Amino acid sequence: FEFSGYLFIPADGIYDFYTESDDGSVLMIGREVVVDNDGSHGAIRATGKIALSKGYHSFILRYFEDYEGNSLEWGWKKPGSDAMELITAKDLFLN
Repeated sequence: FEFSGYLFIPADGIYDFYTESDDGSVLMIGREVVVDNDGSHGAIRATGKIALSKGYHSFILRYFEDYEGNSLEWGWKKPGSDAMELITAKDLFLN
C-alpha cells in the first residue's frame, strides 16, 4: 500500500517520527527517507528524525503485509514535547 499527501508542520524544529508495523513500512518526507522499518517481521517500531520548517510537507508512507498479523501505525514527537503521539487526520491533507 502507498499513502501520500501533505503533512502540516506547526512550527520550525526537529521532529521525531515513528512507524510501527507488521510487516514492512517506510516513511518519506519530501525526498528523504525518515523511517526505514522495511522487511518481513512482527510488529516493531522504528524511528527517525528530520528538521522541518513550518508549513506543508509532502509525505509517502509505504506498507506491505507478508504473512500472519497486520498492523500499521505512525506518529511523531513535536519540538518541545516529551512523548510520541499519533498523527491525526487534522494534520494530513491527502492526494
